[in-house]
Amino acid sequence: MKSLNNIKIGTRLKILVGLAIIFVISLLGFETYIVNKRVITRNTDLQVFSNIDQISDLIDHHLISGKAQIHDAMLILSNTLGQSNSLTINKGNQVLYTEDIQGNKTSYNTYQWNFKGEIINKNKEFIKSFDMNAGVKVTMYQKYKDGYLLIFSNIDRADQSFVYQSTLAKSLPEIQKIENGEKFETLKIVNGNYINYLCDPIWLNGEIAGMVVLQNKALDFSVLSEILKRKKYFEDGFVSLIRNDGYFLYHPELQGLQANQYNFFKQLAKSTQEQNKIEFLWPENESGKTKFFYSKYKTGLDFYITIIFDKGNLFESLNKLVISILFAITLAVLLFFAIISAFSKKLVGNINQGVNFAQKVSEGDLSATFDLNQKDEIGVLANALNNMVVHLRSIVDQVNVSSTNIASASQEINSGSQQLSQGANEQAASTEEISSSMEQMVANIHQNTNNAIQTEKISRKSSEGMHTVLNSAMQNRRSIINIAEKITIINEIAFQTNILALNAAVEAARAGEHGRGFAVVANEVRRLAERSKFAAQEIDELSRTSVDVNDEVAKLMEQITPEIERTSRLVQEIATSSLEQNSGAEQVNSAIQQLNLVTQQNAAASEELASSAQQLEFQANKLKENIRFFQKESTILIK
Repeated sequence: MKSLNNIKIGTRLKILVGLAIIFVISLLGFETYIVNKRVITRNTDLQVFSNIDQISDLIDHHLISGKAQIHDAMLILSNTLGQSNSLTINKGNQVLYTEDIQGNKTSYNTYQWNFKGEIINKNKEFIKSFDMNAGVKVTMYQKYKDGYLLIFSNIDRADQSFVYQSTLAKSLPEIQKIENGEKFETLKIVNGNYINYLCDPIWLNGEIAGMVVLQNKALDFSVLSEILKRKKYFEDGFVSLIRNDGYFLYHPELQGLQANQYNFFKQLAKSTQEQNKIEFLWPENESGKTKFFYSKYKTGLDFYITIIFDKGNLFESLNKLVISILFAITLAVLLFFAIISAFSKKLVGNINQGVNFAQKVSEGDLSATFDLNQKDEIGVLANALNNMVVHLRSIVDQVNVSSTNIASASQEINSGSQQLSQGANEQAASTEEISSSMEQMVANIHQNTNNAIQTEKISRKSSEGMHTVLNSAMQNRRSIINIAEKITIINEIAFQTNILALNAAVEAARAGEHGRGFAVVANEVRRLAERSKFAAQEIDELSRTSVDVNDEVAKLMEQITPEIERTSRLVQEIATSSLEQNSGAEQVNSAIQQLNLVTQQNAAASEELASSAQQLEFQANKLKENIRFFQKESTILIK
């Protein structure tokens, strides 16, 4: 695309228009070629298949003629043999036949057959007369127990075109028909020849004595060949007949040969359609030409009717059309190049004038004009460019005034922004000092809060300890009372023991000498009882004293415990207040920090504003210098 933009407009216009013309005409030519090719192909298909149908009708006509001929011959022969007493059999006389079939000699005997008193067995004159009168091949057979035996035939043994059999077995379909007294008719292929085969029984004395067989060629290819040779299609096209086993029944060059090895027949053999169209190379090598091969399968005869011609001959007219299209393209391109050259010359002149105008404006000359008195797009462009210069001159004046104002305003902004920057810096310093003091205050409050929390914990633990001591004192009092009760019981036991000791001493005195030892024991027991009594009394007095002391301690603990709890609550309130004070101090400190940040940002913004004001003043002065580039002395004329 860059290389195209570097080409001059006139040349570029010629190239583009020429290419457009070539493209349009080529597209129309191609479409015409395709449509004509499609039409020619369709019409050719219809015409060729119609010609094949005509050939098929011609073959059918030959078949019908051959059948009519053989039926007429059978009628003549039946009337001749059916004359009263014309045909007789002499069973007393026999005739020996000897046949050499493929080197094997066979012999058999038949009765003597007479026609109007003349022996017809091996009678060549009689046989010739039938050949002349009927115009077909005649064979007569005599019936015997295992089938039928040949009596005479006018078929030449060397002629391989007809059916020649000396004996016919009963298993044959024609014999089964004859045995039922019916005629038998069929179409047989003998060595590539299509033969009408007609059989009729011979009746003698109300019984079937034999039969007569008539044969003629259903299709005489010598006659058909002459007819088909005269048929030409697209200069080199021709007709051929190919049997389903590949044998050429008729071909201008390959008649009697096989088509099995050729690709076109292999494609044809694979098809299941009655009509086919095939493209193939002939000859089948690199030098071969493309051929069209149309065919129709002749049902009942088992061969194909084909028409073959060169594909190039079919589209020869289209090739001429292509040459005409190319000639038309060349002529149109030359004609349009001449027209475009005349048109582009004036167009390029106007464009060059516009280029000169644009160059003057680009050099700062706003007095330049684009004088072009036209109403087309170029004229509109000239007027627009002239108007553009007028507006540009007005804009230059406005920009000049605006740049002066901007320079003056930028100086004022610079002065104000410097003062603002100085004040912002002082405010930032003050804020920094306040922020430092607040941080120290927050630290002290935080320390007081921690001390209050610790004191609260100690008070709570002291209160809990006093409750524990009070509970222990009450438990101790109950234990001492219990001890006192037990000591009373011991005192009573000592009293009883003392009485028992006295009684024992009395009894020991009564016993005299025998009771002296017991008296000593009783005396010791009494002394122990008295000591136990005195000890119990002392313990009882101590217990009572301990109970009184414990009661006094309990009363004191009951009085001290509420005071400790009150002290704990007061310390807790102090801790809560300290926490709230700490939170408020932190918020105040955060606000001061934010204020400090904003103050610093304002100071930085003020400095930037001062710098921008200086830059703006510099740019305004530079803009004034650039505006001096434009020249505006002369007057601009707008056409």
